[in-house]
Amino acid sequence: MRRRDLAALLTTSGGLLLGPACSPRIAPVPTSPDIDRDPLADLDPQLWPARSAAEMLEVPLAEGVPDSEAWSQLSTDDDLRPARQQLVDFLSVAYLDPEPLSALDEEAAHARVAQAAPAFWQEELQEAWAGGTRYFYAIAFAAGFRSVGRPAIAVQWLRGETEDGGPTLMVGGTLAWSVLDTATRAVGVIAYRYGIVADLAEDGALDQAQLRVTIHGVDGCESFEEGLLVPALADTEPHRAAQERTHAAIIASPQVSRDDLVHSDSLVFSGDESTNILCD
Repeated sequence: MRRRDLAALLTTSGGLLLGPACSPRIAPVPTSPDIDRDPLADLDPQLWPARSAAEMLEVPLAEGVPDSEAWSQLSTDDDLRPARQQLVDFLSVAYLDPEPLSALDEEAAHARVAQAAPAFWQEELQEAWAGGTRYFYAIAFAAGFRSVGRPAIAVQWLRGETEDGGPTLMVGGTLAWSVLDTATRAVGVIAYRYGIVADLAEDGALDQAQLRVTIHGVDGCESFEEGLLVPALADTEPHRAAQERTHAAIIASPQVSRDDLVHSDSLVFSGDESTNILCD
């Protein structure tokens, strides 16, 4: 994509945000002779506590219950388990297993993700597929690329409140994949930073939610045709720089804080072009 076209996508689209982020550390790149064949094999489990949907649900809610009337009926973790399960079911289908979605055509991929999505996201899903921006809501790779092993998942669950005192369930962090170019055997990473703030009904059911996403480690010159991603794995300086930046900015700092989730103008979701390849 041309730089100005991709830049236009670095803004909210149906409650989602496409972009990259920031921080400074150099990691091995896909074409380095000393790179581990799985760049995500030795991550800190304190920062990356999960590798599956089931393990996401095992991560406990952080902090105590807010001392307010809104939470008087939702005081235990069990009260929120159905809402947490619904969010994880969506994340699992949309992001945690790219291979099935990569093998489906557009219509079938949309049907698969829509089946797992809450009712209040159905219209946005339809618009994303119709508008060619389905990568906001689902990871699927272009031909010749595939994921390797299980995803690395940074996740934090939090309780919060709306401005008028209603309960909210928040979850955020980073999803990362080791990816392979099957032609060159180059290995690298892509990452999705994500944040969900969900308003809850009195019984703890999901009422409405906003999802924000940033994408990192992709080749924007080649990606996004039919919503399929091309990881930045070529043996060129821009591709190596995008991988280095993705490791330094995203993989090294995968957490999303309460403030990042609460504030819609958080810099975590504002974007950093250096983690992706852009075209003039």
